[in-house]
Amino acid sequence: MPSFSNRIARPGLIAVATALSLSWAEPVSASAMQEFTLDIDQSSIDMQARSCQSRCGVTAAFSQPGEVSHTYSEEGEVWHLRDIIDWTVHSRGKQVYDVVVNLFFTAPTEASSQTEGTGIFFSFMGIFTTNHLSWDDWTTPVNFDNGSRLSVWLEDGIDIALGRTVSSDMHIRADRLAGMSTPSPVPLPPALPAMLAVLGGLFWAGRGKRRTA
Repeated sequence: MPSFSNRIARPGLIAVATALSLSWAEPVSASAMQEFTLDIDQSSIDMQARSCQSRCGVTAAFSQPGEVSHTYSEEGEVWHLRDIIDWTVHSRGKQVYDVVVNLFFTAPTEASSQTEGTGIFFSFMGIFTTNHLSWDDWTTPVNFDNGSRLSVWLEDGIDIALGRTVSSDMHIRADRLAGMSTPSPVPLPPALPAMLAVLGGLFWAGRGKRRTA
């Protein structure tokens, strides 16, 4: 009859190897939760008059200086920047502008994006202004050197009274976060091959004893 040590050799080998592998598994890296920083001071909004009737005067500017940051915890999450761009109509008349919004990100690596569109501003007797701002692309991608990718889209369709300022929103979605889409392989502990060799030797030694018994 096989000894107790021989009966547990095979299951013991499997159990120990499994325990060693699981005990060495690394936790999910905190780097998967990435912080992105938009530098507003280095970003810009350019407006060029394409056509203008009567006096023209429409301006756009970011509503705050400095940097804004957001940490994404998962892909598909959207960062909402409320009232980030101010639009002001200073004069009456039909005005058509080409609008270019340049965004500059400083983290996690430097990256930039450019969103282009057309703004059509109508003023009537100085009472109210209707602005329809349409962008060439619904979303604009931002690719980072570390493999992450964001998508940016801007609010359009705004009503502005002459001499007033109306703010619009910007939305930034995490399409891909580096370190989250493709998990890195987990290395084996240095001692594991030696431990498996020893346990394997014990197993085969037990089998030899059973044959000679």
